[in-house]
Amino acid sequence: MSMPESVSGQSVAPESESRILLRQARVGEAEALGRLLLRLRPWMKVMAESMLGGGFTARVDASDLVQQTCLSVHRRIQQFTGEDVAQFLAWVREIHHCNIRDEVRRNVAASQRAVGREVPLEAMGPIASVEASPERRLQLSEDSLRLVEATDGLPPAQKAVAILRYLEGWSVSEIAQHMSLTPDAVTSLLRRALIALRSRLGDLGEPD
Repeated sequence: MSMPESVSGQSVAPESESRILLRQARVGEAEALGRLLLRLRPWMKVMAESMLGGGFTARVDASDLVQQTCLSVHRRIQQFTGEDVAQFLAWVREIHHCNIRDEVRRNVAASQRAVGREVPLEAMGPIASVEASPERRLQLSEDSLRLVEATDGLPPAQKAVAILRYLEGWSVSEIAQHMSLTPDAVTSLLRRALIALRSRLGDLGEPD
């Protein structure tokens, strides 16, 4: 078991694997960036699905959007100027949101050409706003990546509510409206997800 290094008599915690991967990715190691993005795929898929609704769900594949964002990050990694994993997550989130909205606009434009008339964006179904107030958006941290990894293997509905609640900061009522469930059903899904997550992540609190 390796011991923390000591600098000026103070213990320094070992560098996390995620931070090591990010440092390697920033100097051009594509494999490290790929491994980092692999961990984020479940989060990005839920994010895409949560922003799509109505007619868009039949026209836009969330997995394709995830792949598109991964390619965007690979092409633009040298533009990332942050230092830590939380900043990287926020940067990826911004790229992903932009890709989702661009794809929606392309589908609206294609529909307009097909029918030969204007098709209002609202007629295609709702798109979740990419903006969120600080009060309802949880602060991203390196633990956010641990949360995404911990949801691996959960049933899809449990994974979705856990990511939306604890990573994207949605309220129970917002999740219920988006997933066409009752608040009680969402709370039940969250409780079951928490049972699986607590052994890996500790106390996440009770769904409110």
